[in-house]
Amino acid sequence: MDLSAAIKLAAGYADPKGGTKGYHVAKLSPGRVEAVNATSGCRLACPDVTVEVAVSVASLKNMLGAMSAADMEVKRNVLRLSEGGRVFTLRGIPKSSAPTFPEPPSGDWIELTVEQVKAMAAICRLASSEDTPDHALSGIRLTGDWIATASHASMGVAWVAGLVEEAVTVPALLFKGAEGEVQFQVKDGIAWMVEKESGNVRWSRVLELEWPDSTVNATLATYRSQEGRASFGVHMAEIKAVADQARVVADSNASGHKLQVNEGQITLDGEGALGAYHGSCECGADDEVTALVGVSSLQLFKAVATVAEISEIEQQYMSLATATDAIMLWGGESPVVEVLLMPVVLS
Repeated sequence: MDLSAAIKLAAGYADPKGGTKGYHVAKLSPGRVEAVNATSGCRLACPDVTVEVAVSVASLKNMLGAMSAADMEVKRNVLRLSEGGRVFTLRGIPKSSAPTFPEPPSGDWIELTVEQVKAMAAICRLASSEDTPDHALSGIRLTGDWIATASHASMGVAWVAGLVEEAVTVPALLFKGAEGEVQFQVKDGIAWMVEKESGNVRWSRVLELEWPDSTVNATLATYRSQEGRASFGVHMAEIKAVADQARVVADSNASGHKLQVNEGQITLDGEGALGAYHGSCECGADDEVTALVGVSSLQLFKAVATVAEISEIEQQYMSLATATDAIMLWGGESPVVEVLLMPVVLS
């Protein structure tokens, strides 16, 4: 992982308000970047780092974003970033004030395949941005059969079995961007993830949130067997492109667009205050299948991107019923990912 990518990820773990405890810093040491807060942290392999210093991760992120490449050195606990004749300096905090990164525990680790990790990371696209107690379904829910996330707009489930013996909820950040084979375990109220190839470590205390786990299974079962629901193959990448373009004219993230299936075509139509959009792509629906439902172009984009990320074209499907029923998207083989996208009212 290069330095800019490592600092961007580390910034998600830093706490700008935790200055008195050093939670606002990234700790750099040769080949490594670390960041922790009161409840989670990451240790990332980064060959670009050749110095040792702890600095404000937000400031460092901004400085690196303003440079295409940077040489670094540390003198008297001041980080110096240079590119040609341009130089940034950033004061470090005393080493004694930098937080300590906890060591991963011993014990039995669960081995996750590349496909399982990809599905878990994809589900995080749908997670609420707020992992807080007042968000009843925030975070990522792990059970013995699946991992899931839900919001007012969607629910996503990846059928990854055997992760935990007892269901827990963790922040989505724990899995975002994870790659390759992974070792995972939950011990003493902390979830740990180690990427085997890179050695990157992430950890988080589990969230004190209750989920209606049985409702997840029941909801999916209801929509799968719903009378009158039409199912057909789709090309998620094409729908993703159409939804991405439709977002340009949306007045807000919740703005409704008209999604229609007719004569083997999916069309998306919408208007905003300053313009309108019409887009279409082919699908595998029979010519007699017709359906109309209101959708948020942003939420549609996120949903199809989630499924597209983990499946081949021949494994991608959509089903529709009435204008008041959720759109169902699914794909993949081992594991399967299913997404329910809630309809919006068309004005």
